[in-house]
Amino acid sequence: MRIRVTTYPDQITGKPRQSSRVALIRDGTAVAGGRKRPTTVATMDRWAPKVPPEVAVLLEPEELAQVQEWMAQRDEQVAGILRQQHLDHIAEHASIAADALDAGLAPPSYLTVWEGIAVLEDALERAGQPRPPAAAPASAGDVRDKASRENGPSRFVPENLAELMRTQRPRRSRAAGGTRRRREPSPPAEAGRVLRGRMGRKAHGFAQWLEPLSALPLGAAELSQAISAVLSRDGIPHVVQTGRLLVAKVGTVPRHTWVALLASGSICDFRAQMRLRETEGVPHGVFIPEDTQRYTPTGELPPLDPAAFHEKTGISLQAYPPSASFA
Repeated sequence: MRIRVTTYPDQITGKPRQSSRVALIRDGTAVAGGRKRPTTVATMDRWAPKVPPEVAVLLEPEELAQVQEWMAQRDEQVAGILRQQHLDHIAEHASIAADALDAGLAPPSYLTVWEGIAVLEDALERAGQPRPPAAAPASAGDVRDKASRENGPSRFVPENLAELMRTQRPRRSRAAGGTRRRREPSPPAEAGRVLRGRMGRKAHGFAQWLEPLSALPLGAAELSQAISAVLSRDGIPHVVQTGRLLVAKVGTVPRHTWVALLASGSICDFRAQMRLRETEGVPHGVFIPEDTQRYTPTGELPPLDPAAFHEKTGISLQAYPPSASFA
């Protein structure tokens, strides 16, 4: 019995991605040439807590034992990844909790928080990392910035917040008596509509990360560095040159990069050029003119402040330096 995770082509990169289904494949009887022809017995949810009854009846006892052993190994691997994820961002989450307490918020139980701190201190001592000597006190922001530089920003999104982000305002149809007014949508709204409708979930998230850039006075070099940070975080091969951000031709990456630039509002005099040839391997990109500027009271562009950029976007420029060549 072979257990294989099914795959599908990614809409953005075109590369195969693992799906949420697994195929249970049985080696059949020998055919011409002495080889065995495999047969897919059933497919099941990759994250199912136990083997579904309708699948279990199709398996032999030894095959069922194999599947159960695979599920136990899967659960152990997932638990290890989750533990490491919590451990990587424990300092960042603790600093955010400190800011919440200073803002007047309250946890469900203060006693449970103190008990958790005591358990963590005991675990650190057992790991050979007791409390260090008293040093200069650090603020919550300093701890959060240090944790982000070391591990990158946390991508944790609570379920209720994710549900709120997915909530959309229903449209009224003409049959229901609604009227449709013809008006020109704003660039951010139009870009968001295009991203949600055509470019998929990853591109939509890309635009959401770039929208806070509109609050910062960025020039061509700073904008390239900021976008490079987002691309590096998402693992998109790219090159940053003088005044030009090149993105590898992978699916719709160049197109959604252009739309996200428009959505961010980071360029006042927007002059973007895209080379949309369909030849594979040819770099496509967005041209950011050297004289690109935002309207500021003095007409000058102050240098980009990494701390202010991290505060507004959650992206650490130190954690994601600009790339020098395609990955």
